[in-house]
Amino acid sequence: MWLLYSVQNATNVVFLLYFQILGCGVLGVGIWLLVKEFSTREMSAIMGSRLIEMITYGLIAGGGAATILAFCGCCGTMRQERCVLGFVSIADNHLYSMGTSILRLG
Repeated sequence: MWLLYSVQNATNVVFLLYFQILGCGVLGVGIWLLVKEFSTREMSAIMGSRLIEMITYGLIAGGGAATILAFCGCCGTMRQERCVLGFVSIADNHLYSMGTSILRLG
């Protein structure tokens, strides 16, 4: 029984580390789009629409939220704290439902 519980914790940590790496990647892409030589601000001014700039800010916010959430999940899994794991589970469900509803509207 102990081995099964240990494997479950290890799997959870690996998944959350993968999620954290993806969040850092999305955050990095958003920051890069904002500060590169021909930035999204300049593209927004040329196109006359702020949609690209808002998408960039959304990438930054989403990547930061995913990174922080995955870090909290890793800490909760390693310390086996139910409160932290419950918070991460609820927040993940809210982020997933917001993402799917945005994709359905788009």
